[in-house]
Amino acid sequence: MKHKLIYPDESSVLFEILELKTNQVIFASTMEEKAIEVFQYLENGAGFNGETPKYLAQNYDPRDLE
Repeated sequence: MKHKLIYPDESSVLFEILELKTNQVIFASTMEEKAIEVFQYLENGAGFNGETPKYLAQNYDPRDLE
């Protein structure tokens, strides 16, 4: 597994996808279905295969989106 889907908790309303190798959150959404869709897409080899360059990852705390 290259990514981890993080479910919302008391401090966030976002579903986040953490890239394990780089320890970066590379996707965040309030919609569970969209997060699961992107997670599966990434796990099947899409994107940067678990090595997203830092300049393409979000440069802010994704929990501050809303």
